[in-house]
Amino acid sequence: MTTSIFPQIMAMFAQLLPAFILVFSFYGFSRALAAKLMGDHTAQHEGFLTLNPAAHIDIFGMLITLAIFVVVNTLISGGLAFPIIIAILILIGARWRKIVPINEEMFRHHRLGILATTLAGPIGSFFLTFLSCVAIRFFPIQAVSAPVGKTVTQLLGTITELSAFWGVLELIPFPPFDGGRLLQVVLPRSKEWIIEWFEIYGVFVFLALIILPGVSTIFIGGLHTLATIVKLIALKIAFIGA
Repeated sequence: MTTSIFPQIMAMFAQLLPAFILVFSFYGFSRALAAKLMGDHTAQHEGFLTLNPAAHIDIFGMLITLAIFVVVNTLISGGLAFPIIIAILILIGARWRKIVPINEEMFRHHRLGILATTLAGPIGSFFLTFLSCVAIRFFPIQAVSAPVGKTVTQLLGTITELSAFWGVLELIPFPPFDGGRLLQVVLPRSKEWIIEWFEIYGVFVFLALIILPGVSTIFIGGLHTLATIVKLIALKIAFIGA
């Protein structure tokens, strides 16, 4: 059994590694770019305004987290396995993602800056979803061998899947997700205790949402549905006129 699973694990690892690197590099770059446009050059000065993976990822930590992902995903079956594992790995693998440094005091317009830098990551992820769909459309699959064509299309499909789901996931409106920063925009100062509460207990709220029977089905299923909608929209736009 181990012998039969090992090639599957290695194949998945080889496919997911470049996808993870591209998605999270693109995500960090998008946030750094938004911060610069809003007047904060901190991320640019510290080398985050680049698609170079070394600026956004601790490669060793990512390899360990990715290895866990591949093994668990291979052993778990079911349509929701992918989003569930991705969500859990956010908690155990948070340290391998380098956080883009943002100084909100440098924003020309404080609330607008928070809004822009919060949405930049998810929007960047959705744009990458679209670019992957465009690549799928125009990849000259007839001009390459069948194994190469299959490998490339599977990789592009993985990038599409991961970028769409990651963008949706980070829009969850409470810490530790980027969407939690939106609370700073919509809540009055008298309600700042809500933000402080989520900063302490948000992880536990998230765990409850993905673990509790019934609740987890609705929550994870909802995230998966939203990610699917993003992918379908990207595909529809990419294949206009096809």
